[in-house]
Amino acid sequence: MTEQFDSIKFYMKTYSQAAWTDVTDRVISARGKVGISSTDFMARVADGGRMTVTLKNHDGYFTQHITGTPLSEGMIKFVCTWDGAERVKFLGYYEPGTKRIEADPLGTRTCEITYRDWMAWALEYRLDFLDYKTNYRIDQAVRDILNKLPMQPQHINMDTGYYTFPDVFDIGSSETSAGGEFSKLANSEFGYIYQRFAHPDGGILRVESRTSRRIGFGTGQLSKLPVYSGDHDGSSLLLEDGVSHLLLEDGVSRLLLEHNEAITIYDFDLDTTGRNEFVKDQHYYSYVKVVVRPRTVDATNNTVLWTMESSLLIKPGETKTGIRGRYRDPVGGASYINGVDMQTPVAGTDYAANSAPDGSGTNLTSNLAVVANFGRSEVELTLSNTGGTNLYTGGDVLFRVRGRGVYIYDELRIVRDIGKIGWYTSPLNPFAGRRTLEFDLHYQTDPNQVSDFTDQEPYWKNYPRVTANAITFVANKDKKLMRLWMYGDVGTSFSGGIYNTLILWPGSGSLQYVHINGYEFEVFGDGIIRVTIIPFENSRAIRTNI
Repeated sequence: MTEQFDSIKFYMKTYSQAAWTDVTDRVISARGKVGISSTDFMARVADGGRMTVTLKNHDGYFTQHITGTPLSEGMIKFVCTWDGAERVKFLGYYEPGTKRIEADPLGTRTCEITYRDWMAWALEYRLDFLDYKTNYRIDQAVRDILNKLPMQPQHINMDTGYYTFPDVFDIGSSETSAGGEFSKLANSEFGYIYQRFAHPDGGILRVESRTSRRIGFGTGQLSKLPVYSGDHDGSSLLLEDGVSHLLLEDGVSRLLLEHNEAITIYDFDLDTTGRNEFVKDQHYYSYVKVVVRPRTVDATNNTVLWTMESSLLIKPGETKTGIRGRYRDPVGGASYINGVDMQTPVAGTDYAANSAPDGSGTNLTSNLAVVANFGRSEVELTLSNTGGTNLYTGGDVLFRVRGRGVYIYDELRIVRDIGKIGWYTSPLNPFAGRRTLEFDLHYQTDPNQVSDFTDQEPYWKNYPRVTANAITFVANKDKKLMRLWMYGDVGTSFSGGIYNTLILWPGSGSLQYVHINGYEFEVFGDGIIRVTIIPFENSRAIRTNI
């Protein structure tokens, strides 16, 4: 190994602390993953990053100590320094239920803990009552989701969306997750949503638009990463852009030098003991299927979308909270639906109260106080009895909510034969079967809006070829690979060519342009870091001759 890190450091802190505590001397090993773990064409949202560390715990520092225990159950930061540049390669939060203690008094006493990054936390966070929006882009919708979260990413970098969706947040129940909404948006945009560690002090939530990853045919360019400082004369300086150029290291208060170059990975760069997976025809498709969901919306907001079917007793001075009703199609065609422009319930028009459950008693509507909170698919009610006698509402006593219904009766599917629109039009092998690449576009309503993408992006998908599921290298091997580890991250693009007696990827004498979908890493005690990249081929730029 020709390259050594200036330092590899691990820090911990509690959530309430400002200062980080160096725990490097207690770290035995660390392994982690960041980004998207799949090479599938429609894998467009990160799985969430996690890092597991094994710690020396011979004195019970991480399990019994008054300082060490809360440290280990807070935050962690993994920092690499090389060529004078400091990079935070992982920043995460303790994941409950992952702290495993080896307490053998005669053996090695260790503590193994897993930490998750902001993305992993956000994917699972439950959201309630997202507001239905019209004429919205992906960046605007992601911002609305972030506004619902109690913890924000360290940094945000969002492209302006390519599409303006007629409707968003109108599919699904009121209770959903940030991850579920990210997936609908990214698929509909043909974009990507992930976290990358390309900022000197933490993670960046990255939202890519449809056009972000185009390379080749005169569009886009490969990522250019800073070169080793000793390989140039240091003539020019560059300010930080937060993505491909690394600049203004606030940790050391200095500028990094410009001189950035793209990277190409060859077979001699790979670690042969690591995970290197090349697969023939895994992403070989004969058809494309596009699924869109046309909407129908009521012309006025007078449609009754929910009725309280059972009688509800409210005692004097009592308040009933958390009462929820799911909107339904009044004619039954779509069963559960969504609603917009909901009306605040009006006494006597939308609700009433009575001293008898069948409505035959005294009218007590004036004693019923109603507060309605409307979501995209249901209403949540708070009902209070301000009078001195029992009252009933619902069932035989009027209680309903009105608004404009949003109906999705049927999906619209369009199937295309790639052999008639792609570059490779030779007859497909019948034994390959009908392999279909499906685009499930939740927020698209018109297939004509996406036909140019579905005609062009699968351009090479019907071509028999080898693709890579994983390629592994040791960062310490040389300066080029150290640069890729230090300055590359999810979304970084590079070119690759593996030419030997076993494999030709992508083909003899050519290069494959790829993006880093995700990566895994292992940190060994002797300062060695092994990295496994999950590469995504750029389908607009593949050049191959298998």
